[in-house]
Amino acid sequence: MSRPRPPNLQRHKTRHGKFIWVVQIGSGPIKRVRAEFGEPGFEEAYQAALSLARTPTTKSIAASKGTLRWAWLLYQQSGAWTSLSQATRNQRENIMAHVLEAAGSEPLGRITDTAIQDGLDRRKATPSRQATS
Repeated sequence: MSRPRPPNLQRHKTRHGKFIWVVQIGSGPIKRVRAEFGEPGFEEAYQAALSLARTPTTKSIAASKGTLRWAWLLYQQSGAWTSLSQATRNQRENIMAHVLEAAGSEPLGRITDTAIQDGLDRRKATPSRQATS
């Protein structure tokens, strides 16, 4: 009779055909358990992977009210956000990750048209901002 698996433990097949054990809580990050199920040391490796899987992501970090990060989190909870395709959401998340890293704690009142234009001017030489003919 096989032993029941601990919560959030999954068995995945790698691209090389090997089976590995991973921990994933909900749709959160996948963390590998570097020991075989039932071997000595498995419980410690499982607990370590479980604690890594529980670490907060940028989406779940609390934001102070009135900051750019706060406004972004509110937008992600809106119907406008959920009506977007997954590809569009991923693209916007990638863009906003850099913006929030630089100015996520800035009060919304300090983000003016001039500040936005200055940021565009700073990045205008990057390949993604160059006009195509």
